[in-house]
Amino acid sequence: MPILRRLSLITALLSLSALLSGCSPAEESSRYDEGKNYKLTVLHTNDNSGQFWRNDKGEWGMAARKTLIDSIREEVESEGGHVLLLSGGNINKGVPEPDLQSGIPDILGMNLIDYDAMVVGCQEFDIPPNALKKQQELADFPMLAANVFDSETGQPQFDSFKTFHFDGFTVSVVGITTPDTLRSGHPENTIGIDFRDPVRTGRSVARMLRDDADVLIALTHLGHFETNNGSLSSPGDITLADKVKDYDLIVGGHSQDTLFQPIRQNGTWIVQAGSRGQYVGRADFELNNGLLSMTDYQLIPVNHEGDEKVLPEDPEMLELLAPYKPDGEHRLQGGAD
Repeated sequence: MPILRRLSLITALLSLSALLSGCSPAEESSRYDEGKNYKLTVLHTNDNSGQFWRNDKGEWGMAARKTLIDSIREEVESEGGHVLLLSGGNINKGVPEPDLQSGIPDILGMNLIDYDAMVVGCQEFDIPPNALKKQQELADFPMLAANVFDSETGQPQFDSFKTFHFDGFTVSVVGITTPDTLRSGHPENTIGIDFRDPVRTGRSVARMLRDDADVLIALTHLGHFETNNGSLSSPGDITLADKVKDYDLIVGGHSQDTLFQPIRQNGTWIVQAGSRGQYVGRADFELNNGLLSMTDYQLIPVNHEGDEKVLPEDPEMLELLAPYKPDGEHRLQGGAD
């Protein structure tokens, strides 16, 4: 039976003490080389909201972000480590130019930076279904959402997860998006779509993957709270961590929180990196005999006004995005939606 169909059936049937120290829920396993440290660095952004170009103050932008991420990759890989780059969703809507261009420059820029996966955010449903389908076709990375189904057929609308096989260990990334999309998204674009409960879905997928995944990550667009502004129908990252202990890490989005330190909730680390590409989050891990430890975490600014060190903009990215840039850079400015 295809794995996505099996996941659909499972879902239908089911209808942090220390900050940087400590170990994940993963158990010891004899499949690891005894005493060997496997190194994993998770990089993440969220809620870029169309800020593909620098603003009028010369801040942010995907060209400077690429320079930063390329340098981190080179550093980590030179030391024998591995890098995953994840997006917490909402690449659409926020400034006029990307909206008019159906988010194409954002997808092309993410391809060039080499994102590994993205969770589908609520703003992805602010564009017509055919435009979202076009984004999926253009993307070199999977757009994940395990809890989004066709309400008539019961079939999943997106891939539920992606498993990455590294030298000696595997990482599975599960996408979970907010049911609040039904209230906040464009109503015409969510007709016929069933947003299932994030906790039940997150639990069923985790149970399916946990035995084979050395590291299990929930890539969410739920928000850094227990429930979204008190809404009982839409649990956030904290509730997910409380009720599903299998995830080692939750990489979040939606609430646009700038978490300079990860939250440790029920043994799970929770991170989020603000919005509009202002920061790149970096979480460094070591996996030893099946035990996962976070060794360092930081939010790295991307050319903030007044920074002593300015990241040069990647020439290839500038060339790629130049045809899409706004007429007058002053129109691409910051500020949360």
